[in-house]
Amino acid sequence: MAVPRSPPGARAAALLAAALFAALLAASCASLPIAGAAALPPEGSAPSWQSLARGLDYAAFDLGDPPLRLRALRIDLAAPGVQVVVTPPSGRPGLTVGRRVSDFASAFGCVAAVNGGPFSYSSAAGLFAPRGLSISDGRLVSPPDPRYAALVFPASGGARVVRQADLPDLGTLRDAVGGFFVVLESGEPVGNDLRRAPRTAAGVSPDGRILYLLVADGRQRLSVGLTERESGAWLAWLGASEGLGLDGGGSSAMALRSGGGTKVVNVPINCGVPGWERVVGNCLGFRSGPTIGARDRP
Repeated sequence: MAVPRSPPGARAAALLAAALFAALLAASCASLPIAGAAALPPEGSAPSWQSLARGLDYAAFDLGDPPLRLRALRIDLAAPGVQVVVTPPSGRPGLTVGRRVSDFASAFGCVAAVNGGPFSYSSAAGLFAPRGLSISDGRLVSPPDPRYAALVFPASGGARVVRQADLPDLGTLRDAVGGFFVVLESGEPVGNDLRRAPRTAAGVSPDGRILYLLVADGRQRLSVGLTERESGAWLAWLGASEGLGLDGGGSSAMALRSGGGTKVVNVPINCGVPGWERVVGNCLGFRSGPTIGARDRP
């Protein structure tokens, strides 16, 4: 018995829709909700930190149920010689030069670096447009976006997580990186994004002196990724009381100084390819030296 066929036009439309969906999925590296056990810190455990340099510590976490791979930094912003470095402006207003996190760390002499806030691609080759607040060494790179939150570094010292609609006078800020939404508030995880995905998140201690940075791998067998609330729970476990999500997905990357160069310590997954590090428009790095001196302009 012959099998009925769809009309040629309907069949072609269905094939085109499937192709467009596949292309969109690959281009956006979209994540889907993942059911199963919560990807939370083990109860009764505590982070084990390894010193990278004065004021900078590193920790790695590899869990099995569900599979989860995370990398974390703890930065004492009051330690002698610790300096914050944010991607500087290019010669064109509102635009930056795109770099991989590892290249950024090498170029600006950072002990450690992560990807920063969201961005869009510019029509100019190699240039990117940060979305939301970005300040580099007192220079405004891009203006606030009131929909989102930001990690700010006041000239007086320390760090804060603030909603960009409630920012202080920008002239009081030395550096800033805009992110997406708050994931930790007064020590309680918050957030509505239930997708497990690669994520980069930042949190600060109650006194603002200690900064915590978290990078979670995702979209691969070795790591399922985190939801927004899970990101907040991990930041709280590390020691933060306030936190926000930075850019994530294929942008999530952490690089550390290693020997004469830098090493990416997570497994970025740019557009579905494990180990492929994305060029991003905004990075956040940290230097460490023996004494506090004049800041080198990046």
